[in-house]
Amino acid sequence: MNKVNDLIRKTARELFPRAVDLRRSFHRYPETGWNEYRTASLIAELLEMNGWTVKAGVELTGGRERLGLPPAEVRAREYERAKRDGAALSTLPLFTEGHTAVLGLLDCGEGPVTLLRFDMDALPIMESQSGGYRPVREGFVSRYPGVMHACGHDGHAAVGALLSEGVMQLRSLFRGKIILLFQPAEEGVRGASSLLGLSFLKQADHVLGFHLLSAIPAGLVVPSLNGILATTKYDYIFRGKAAHAGGDLRKGRNALLAASRAVVDIHEKTAALRERGRAHVGIFRSGRGRNIIADYAELSMESRGDSDSLNAFISDQAWKTARQAASLFGCSVTREKKGESSVCPQDETLRETVKKAVRMAGARIYPAPFSLGGSEDFSLLAREAACHQGRALYFGIGAGAKNGAAYEPHTSEYDIEEESLETAMALLLSLLREVNGSGDVL
Repeated sequence: MNKVNDLIRKTARELFPRAVDLRRSFHRYPETGWNEYRTASLIAELLEMNGWTVKAGVELTGGRERLGLPPAEVRAREYERAKRDGAALSTLPLFTEGHTAVLGLLDCGEGPVTLLRFDMDALPIMESQSGGYRPVREGFVSRYPGVMHACGHDGHAAVGALLSEGVMQLRSLFRGKIILLFQPAEEGVRGASSLLGLSFLKQADHVLGFHLLSAIPAGLVVPSLNGILATTKYDYIFRGKAAHAGGDLRKGRNALLAASRAVVDIHEKTAALRERGRAHVGIFRSGRGRNIIADYAELSMESRGDSDSLNAFISDQAWKTARQAASLFGCSVTREKKGESSVCPQDETLRETVKKAVRMAGARIYPAPFSLGGSEDFSLLAREAACHQGRALYFGIGAGAKNGAAYEPHTSEYDIEEESLETAMALLLSLLREVNGSGDVL
């Protein structure tokens, strides 16, 4: 058994430099949700080169609504940019109109079906240009102003892509079916819902996901992540009637006031819930001029709850409050769903399996509970698998500095310690050996 462990660690160590290069390539050319054309094409090319069966694009997400989809002209522009900036031209045509999901399948004969999910998208954040910031210093800072990888998805995608080679090299150690799913648009919990129709989720014995954690030192692993909240994201659109602000005010219906009332009332009605749940309005757009009664207002809001039922209740109450506020000012209001996710079922058996795989990979277990906070739409994939008797787990891999310094996610100077990529590959290979292992011992 130690010989197998040594071989897995050696394989991860040999793949590590290329994982770093690929992560830096993804970091240099970050792509936001539903626009991951370059990223997806390079991953699909690697999967094909490594002998995996590839499914991609509309084949994966064509049958369901895609939440928070950018306008068609944005998707077309991003596609052309990817073509110019080094996308794999052999696979790029698989990804059109924002259908950027990729799946690799390796059939190792009879045995369990295991699906591992990796996200790919970046965030609309301006990356730091400080000379002391490592991506600047070492030449892989974002080349796209206003977009950067500030949550580690560049590392996730690179690990998954190189894992395809590691699994193929060690193929005799595995049985059953191994599926690598590369999901678009995790940010804003938009992407996973489009993949819920995949037959593999109904067939899967195990569905696994992980996140690189900049708050945990590299080399440590959190066997399961707690504190993942259910959430729903909506845009509320208020419509009134414009009028001259210096004339007869009764001729207008003020959408700005209606939306303002909604914001305050929504906050007041959920403030007492504190950590259990909340509703939050993050963006407020309204007005066409200082002397015009606003006929339009838009709120970007979200609800969160520590159970699916609490989140649904908060979301329903927020919508009721918005309708009441609109009515009070003689306005109408509609809403558009932009994202959703659930709480995450965490299987205790898989948690123990991850702990065993940590030891096999030469890593260490983080010695305290760790709450992720926020939301993560892997939860939808996990819930769908659990509905069909599959087991699911979401765990964390340390990617912070060993001196205790942490990189704050979703900020302009976010980074990861790249040795975490080697840990991740060794851990995932060990975990696959545990859940899909053959009887072969090299």
